[in-house]
Amino acid sequence: MNGTYEHTLAGITKDLSDLRANILGKLSREILALQSQRNRLVEEIAQLESQRQELAVRSLAEQGLQQHQLQRQLWIEQLAQAIAHNLRSELLLSQHQEIQNHTGQVDQLMLTLDRVVRHTFDSLGQDMEAYQQQMNVQLQRMTHQRDQGEMLLGSLVERIDEYLQRELPRTNGTSGGGRDYSRIQMPPITPSVMPAAPRARRIDLWWLGLAMVLGASVLLSFQNIVSRVIFSPSLIFGLVEFGGLIPRGVDKSLLVLFLRMVIATPMMWLLARVVFQVQPGRDVQHLLQPRQRLLMWRVLLSGLLTFASFLFAILAFAELPPAIATTVLFVFPTITVLLSWLLFGDRPTVGRWVVIGMIYVGVAMTSNVFEGGGQTSGAGLVYALLSGTCLAGYLITSQTCFKHLVPVSFTAINFLIVLGLCVVTLPFFGAAFGQISGALLGMSVLFAAATLGGYLLTNFGTKLMGAAQAAIISASGPVFTSMLAFVILGDRLNGVQVLGILAVTCGVGLLSTQSMRRQRVG
Repeated sequence: MNGTYEHTLAGITKDLSDLRANILGKLSREILALQSQRNRLVEEIAQLESQRQELAVRSLAEQGLQQHQLQRQLWIEQLAQAIAHNLRSELLLSQHQEIQNHTGQVDQLMLTLDRVVRHTFDSLGQDMEAYQQQMNVQLQRMTHQRDQGEMLLGSLVERIDEYLQRELPRTNGTSGGGRDYSRIQMPPITPSVMPAAPRARRIDLWWLGLAMVLGASVLLSFQNIVSRVIFSPSLIFGLVEFGGLIPRGVDKSLLVLFLRMVIATPMMWLLARVVFQVQPGRDVQHLLQPRQRLLMWRVLLSGLLTFASFLFAILAFAELPPAIATTVLFVFPTITVLLSWLLFGDRPTVGRWVVIGMIYVGVAMTSNVFEGGGQTSGAGLVYALLSGTCLAGYLITSQTCFKHLVPVSFTAINFLIVLGLCVVTLPFFGAAFGQISGALLGMSVLFAAATLGGYLLTNFGTKLMGAAQAAIISASGPVFTSMLAFVILGDRLNGVQVLGILAVTCGVGLLSTQSMRRQRVG
């Protein structure tokens, strides 16, 4: 029993030893773990302490930085307020200046708009006046054509009446199978159909137009005599020797043309405004517009040709007797026909070629070509031919301008261009001004007056008697020049020259008649 007790006790002791060993092992392990944890905690506490110190230092730095930032923010606010104040004042000043600038720009724009509107209305007014002038010209032409138609119808009715009055008794007296004209009931020609008084008045107007056109031919022939007397001393009416007021030469001819245009141009503009009621100045403004550039160049070309024609004519009359110079100059209708063929393809007919040949044969007869031409100046013939050529070019260019300009206004502008060209060429004849005398000025006034008088009478006479008949009568210029040269200067022509002048006159008249017929047919 004791052994069992001991054995049990030994077992319990062993178990307690094992238990103690296990507990101690566990406790040692736990102690070691706790020690390691304690060490870690110490380290962490040390780290936390260092972090706390760092945080304390950082907080102090942040507090200083915050104070610095607050100070800087205060400075920034003060600076922003100052900048805002300055910007506000500058903005107000700039706005004020911009308002002033905009006000000035608005005023300038308003002025520009006002000028544009005024210019537009002026242009419209000029266009309306130009259209009105064209309508007046067309109405005048229609009135003239109506009067001519009434005259033609009146003469036709009279001829029919006379024919029926002659034929009706014959047909009434005959018998047989012929027509019985007695049954024809003709309306009686009563005064209400064709009154005698207006018919007589139209006949009187026709005679008045004839007198005006004849007077125009006489005046234009007289200006040729004046041009001759200026350069060549002559025995006027066989009583007084006068003339040779200035020597011959291109510069002297330019001087004479300048004096003529200085007098004729203002008079022509005055006549255009007062007599014909047209405004050449507005037509000039109309030509200066960009859209009228082509028409302006045509007008300038026409003025240049007129200037050349006038100058060559003066040179021709200085070299040749008036009758010969005028006859040679009257070849311009033939040159017009040839230029129309060259430029527009208007081929002359056989009849026109015959008339052209007759005119040139007449010119050759007048110039004594068939007799050797020893007394005729070759330079004068060349000048006269050049004048006629330039005049033909002027007539062609003027016809293209008459569609847009009234003839009277066109002539006034043409004279102004010629005067301007004379001023441009002033350096070439300025030295000749010292030879101007009272007699030369008087002859220049007479020269210009004859030119304008011929133009006025031609214009009015053509309206009264018709363009075709006026053109035929105007072809008598060489005849009237020859007669005036014989009466005033005592120039004599031989029989061949007289026949040549008549041939040229008849040829020009036939060409004018054919041109009028072609225009009517067209």
